[in-house]
Amino acid sequence: MVGLYILVGLQETLFFFAKKIKGSIALIIGLVFIVTGLKFIGACVQIYGIYEFFKAYALKFLGYFEWIPIIGNYIHNLRKSTNLKKSDDASKV
Repeated sequence: MVGLYILVGLQETLFFFAKKIKGSIALIIGLVFIVTGLKFIGACVQIYGIYEFFKAYALKFLGYFEWIPIIGNYIHNLRKSTNLKKSDDASKV
């Protein structure tokens, strides 16, 4: 969070976390669990928070991973079998 604050400023950082409120709350709750000693539960909650932050980019990531020589075929077959649409940005790379 400090890096984001330094990079874009306080107002934009607060706007980013307010726009993705579910992910922000999950990250904070996960941190509280970790500090109180419930490390496994805290890590699971934080993983969910990270998922909430980046779920909009998941299809783009899959599109980029299709270019990797060995696992690209598996990802392509996964997309085909589940009828996931290819992201426009990822296909232009």
